[in-house]
Amino acid sequence: MSFSADDVVNLDFSDGRRTEIINKLKITDFDVVIIGGGITGAGVARDAIYRGLNVALIEKDDFAEGTSSRSSKLLHGGIRYLKTYELKLVEEATKERNWERDEALPHIVRPLQFITPVFGEKKDHRTGKALPPSSNDLNTLKIGLDMYDGLCNNQNYRPGEIIDDPRKIAEMEPEFNTDQLIGAGLFYDTNMDDARIVIETIKECVASGKCTALNYLKVIDFVHNNDGLVKGLKVVENDKFTPKSKHDPFIIKGNVVVNCTGIWVDHVLGTSGKEKITRPTKGIHFTIKIDDFKINHAFGISNIDDHRFFFILPREHWILVGTTDTFYDESLDKPVATQEDIDYLRHTVELLFPNAKIDNSYILGTYAGLRPLVVEPGKSESEISRKHICLEREDGLFTLVGGKFTTFRLMAADLMRKYILKSKKVDITRNNTITINKSKNIAKIPYKIALKHDEFEASEQFKAAKGIIDPFILDHLYIEFGKGALQIIEKILQDPNLGTCLLEDPDYPPKYFPWVKAEIIYIIQHEIPRHLNDVLCRRTEICWLVDPSKQRKIAESTTEVMGEMLDWDKKRKKAEIEFYLSYIKANSVFYKGEI
Repeated sequence: MSFSADDVVNLDFSDGRRTEIINKLKITDFDVVIIGGGITGAGVARDAIYRGLNVALIEKDDFAEGTSSRSSKLLHGGIRYLKTYELKLVEEATKERNWERDEALPHIVRPLQFITPVFGEKKDHRTGKALPPSSNDLNTLKIGLDMYDGLCNNQNYRPGEIIDDPRKIAEMEPEFNTDQLIGAGLFYDTNMDDARIVIETIKECVASGKCTALNYLKVIDFVHNNDGLVKGLKVVENDKFTPKSKHDPFIIKGNVVVNCTGIWVDHVLGTSGKEKITRPTKGIHFTIKIDDFKINHAFGISNIDDHRFFFILPREHWILVGTTDTFYDESLDKPVATQEDIDYLRHTVELLFPNAKIDNSYILGTYAGLRPLVVEPGKSESEISRKHICLEREDGLFTLVGGKFTTFRLMAADLMRKYILKSKKVDITRNNTITINKSKNIAKIPYKIALKHDEFEASEQFKAAKGIIDPFILDHLYIEFGKGALQIIEKILQDPNLGTCLLEDPDYPPKYFPWVKAEIIYIIQHEIPRHLNDVLCRRTEICWLVDPSKQRKIAESTTEVMGEMLDWDKKRKKAEIEFYLSYIKANSVFYKGEI
């Protein structure tokens, strides 16, 4: 199998091809059919196509619409899992993080230095309450940092270190409250954009010619052969705006069917009560402009109320605060951040960063995600392991669930090599008519779209754009699109109007609003968004990085571009805008103005 970066960058993968894609799904007998278009399903698809298998990937909503766009947006080794002696998990995750940072997707995966403070006993000046000292002392923390580096063969971006002089921490972070600070540990993990990794993974699979992928396609039943084995799916279009309209179900045939539906996995399996294999927990985040919350490093801190670990993360020009970790039993499709969730995080942040502007009037957006944790009776939310499990049901249906975003490639390889290739019920080789590469690291190769920063700056496109395109916009395009950015820059240079930001507002210069018309066009042509939400919540992160008061104007300008390219009439445009704004309203409990 041979394909190139040009095949990915120029991929004709728009919603205008939907009928053609559905027809292909109807007539092909696939080697593997995957249910679920998050990072787990995308990872299984990428592993399978590099083994030479023909794959179908379907998703009931948009790709990455669930947990895979609502994480803490880190690829990390899980330093806190050292406390529970999950050394194998940490070893695997740190090594995968290094590969993702250095080779797989170096434009999306960016090194990020963390500070983990160690305090002595202190007092909360707001309440007079005595706060216990940190659970780790500096010696214990040093052991942990040494292990964190050692488990990945000391290949982290920089080695961890201990600082035992609080004055040095104060110099590094002038806004940090160092009262009763003993010292801190410094270590590296990485920022990433979760939904974009999912999209790039699916695009690479489709560009290979070995994968047919489609969003908004819902499974309504399994198809079994005469031996009672699953050999396909009965599906129907999941139309967001005309749910009562007639869509004829159709069959997708497949030799192997894999359930990668995350928090919906028990729904797909039909398990309930004590038979459930997952227990969802909710995690929320909120965002602030970095000018309102001035920090230079990420922080990993313990909540002063219940000692749960959470993050304060600089992401270019924004600060992301999260996450909570609470068991969740409500609607799986519509988790939202409550005021109580926000206040829980803010109570600790305000003590440690007293000058930060993080009251409700400064919050830009929130989001809530659900983690599909594997059931471990008797354990609290934060104690449950992030391990993954693979299952094969009696009818040959395979399931992959749990795990960490960071280890998605290993999870896929584990499913394929230890379960599908060794199955006694399902013959993936079709009586040895298919030769399958069984290598563990078959997919451990750089993404075709990958672009290192020195390569970007050496490109003719970057050189031509310097002094013409705002540097904040150039940096943004590089991070989000890799080699795709080169095509977007070329379009802007050919037609400067395409470099116009979707929002022109003095409160949102390119530093805080780098999204331009040209990238929306690129997204529509190559990343199959079907709805406005797909563009503003997953292909980009505009929905939680811009104040709710600005969202209608953004929705209108983006809808004009999408409507022209996807042939939307006036009624459809209005429906798209109002649906998007209803999402903004539901996730803006902090905002009391008009949207």
